[in-house]
Amino acid sequence: MRKEGISLTKEKLQVYIDIEHRDALEELKTYLPVEETINDSALMRFIIIDLLNRIRKEELFEKKILDSLSVLTVMTNAKLEQDHTKIQDLFSSNVYQEAVSMSKKTVRNENYRFKNKKKIQTNQETKDNNIVQEDTKKGLSFNEIVAQYLPKN
Repeated sequence: MRKEGISLTKEKLQVYIDIEHRDALEELKTYLPVEETINDSALMRFIIIDLLNRIRKEELFEKKILDSLSVLTVMTNAKLEQDHTKIQDLFSSNVYQEAVSMSKKTVRNENYRFKNKKKIQTNQETKDNNIVQEDTKKGLSFNEIVAQYLPKN
């Protein structure tokens, strides 16, 4: 079924390209996996747009990396000024080694606490429940215990 009003024929347009643009297009063909004998203007536009999108993605990625690197350099410089150490000495310094060992210890301790936390809570709850039950058993007389099970009027 064909919808009315939609034409499926293609119109061929002649596109004029400057010599500089032609050279740039030939260079683009080397970067993209396309045939060497492309003369169709739609394919040329597709190649240019695809390469432009790739370049934009790379620029965004590079910008993110440069931003994070600049933050890292600022933090590193501040730390170095604070400790008066050189960059070569940073990773071998005692401060760095202590920080690494402390972070490992805290991770281990948090994991230990997280794994055993529920068991400790349940043990404490059962101890508390046992104490309460023992107190109630000792405080009640025989008549009070029987009165709990008798129907009330």
